[in-house]
Amino acid sequence: MPGAVNYSVVVNAPSGLRRTFDSADTTQVLQLGALNVEPGTFTWSVIPYWNDTTDPYRAQQLCIARVGGTFDKPDTTPK
Repeated sequence: MPGAVNYSVVVNAPSGLRRTFDSADTTQVLQLGALNVEPGTFTWSVIPYWNDTTDPYRAQQLCIARVGGTFDKPDTTPK
């Protein structure tokens, strides 16, 4: 998104648990081990942020979260 300097990718598990990953560019690789262990269809969204300083706490959200899509994840409960 033009003007965005940081992105938060929010991943929602089927149970409703969320995990957020930050990225300074438009790509993000999610590791299955960093997500909730439950199997099912996960939904991911992106929130773009703008900032005029290097202070991440001054970042401003540019728009509401945009749903990016879904993906299916197997059960990753440690055996």
